[in-house]
Amino acid sequence: GAGGEAARQDAGGRSAEARAALEQARWFEAQIVVADRRLGAAILKSPARGFVLTRRPRDLVGTVVEAGRTVLEVAEAGRWRIEIKVPQELVPSVRAGLDATFSTPALPGESFAGKVSSVGASAEAGTAEPVFPVAFEADDPGGRIRSGMRGQGHVHLGTRLLGARVIGGAWRWLRWKIGV
Repeated sequence: GAGGEAARQDAGGRSAEARAALEQARWFEAQIVVADRRLGAAILKSPARGFVLTRRPRDLVGTVVEAGRTVLEVAEAGRWRIEIKVPQELVPSVRAGLDATFSTPALPGESFAGKVSSVGASAEAGTAEPVFPVAFEADDPGGRIRSGMRGQGHVHLGTRLLGARVIGGAWRWLRWKIGV
């Protein structure tokens, strides 16, 4: 009778509460999946083994970046782009493909060799005598060179050696730019 009907109503009420709780649990699980997907999309992975060059990357935590903006600059380990300054009277003799070397007092007795990759089209501003930037890439498998090192760079012109003091120093080749 009435007691059985009350028991059925009570069981039905609990069943509705159970269904509501189950639906809420499913909704939370779906939100976790969405959050995991967003987190996975927010992780930046470098396509090469190397070093982060961006100063103070921790300052970027929590920021929102517009599409296409560079977030982190990464330099490939063991590969450097070295820039030397060549006086204007010697620049016509320099061309891509020539052998070049770099040495620094910070690493006495060591020299890093490569080939000229570019010759600046215009002189650098702010120098007393006009100088042109000449860049070459050099291998550093031991990872001994550091960004900003200064030293002596040389371009080999056949039987002559063109020496030029490195004014700007060596800097990591910003080969990989990672953007969001």
